Amino acid sequence: MLKSLIKDHLKILCQLIVFLSLLSLNCVSAQTIKGKVMDATTQKGLAFVHIGIMDSNMGTISKEDGSFEMNLGRISSNKSLHFSMLGYRSHEISLREIGTSFLEIKLEPISFDLMEVVVSSRNNFDTRKLGNYKNSKTTTGKSGDDEFGWGGEWGILIPKPEGEYKIKDVNFHLRFNTVDSVLFRVNIYRMSESDFPSQSMLTKPAFVRSQKGQKWISLNMEDRNLWVNGPIVVTMEWVRVWYAEKGENHLFFTHGKNKNTTIYSKENSFGTWQINQRPPLAIYVNGLFKE
Repeated sequence: MLKSLIKDHLKILCQLIVFLSLLSLNCVSAQTIKGKVMDATTQKGLAFVHIGIMDSNMGTISKEDGSFEMNLGRISSNKSLHFSMLGYRSHEISLREIGTSFLEIKLEPISFDLMEVVVSSRNNFDTRKLGNYKNSKTTTGKSGDDEFGWGGEWGILIPKPEGEYKIKDVNFHLRFNTVDSVLFRVNIYRMSESDFPSQSMLTKPAFVRSQKGQKWISLNMEDRNLWVNGPIVVTMEWVRVWYAEKGENHLFFTHGKNKNTTIYSKENSFGTWQINQRPPLAIYVNGLFKE
């Protein structure tokens, strides 16, 4: 009887070992991967490329020289690591193919047909503010030392207009801005049939840098020649912070007064869009309507 009991226990132990071995084959052990993203044509490093696991909260961006570092944690090896940046073809690599070696990722540039730009007198346009342009005294922010962002976006829906307009600029408000300066990336999305942001209207990244104490941050978009005749989602993403040598280094974003605004946000560039999970950001566009 004792021999039979020992035999049964050994059998269970062997089955457990086999199960754990199979499980480990489908997971990537906790590891930090390092690499560099480059332009396939020039071989130069690409700054602020979105890097992450699709539909997860795992993401980061490349640094100014294209280098990146990311902790994968324990995640299924069936997943892929994605690389994305406006103006380049997206790239993905299976986690099964990622070893301990340094990754070199080369993104292929995309060529775009030049859009015809119609030059008209400003007198022919009526400028209107669209979005959450009245800022409140309520804020959301942080005080810290995270030098680089991770691809998270935050913005609002701007409903379908009464007529077509051209985007003049994008504006958002900082209540407390005591860091030395911040680099933001702005994006503008068309809406899908399922009422989520879909394709970006931009063909290349749009960056704007704020300075210490600056409240309204404005990015001129007239040269992009963006004409809108439907609903859009306008977002901002902080990508790089230069901290002041002294002080508490606050970075707080102002909420808009219009609480009926629909808010879109995601934790990183490859996460899923969330609706109304964050406060209404004070952000708007100036639209140029033909008179």
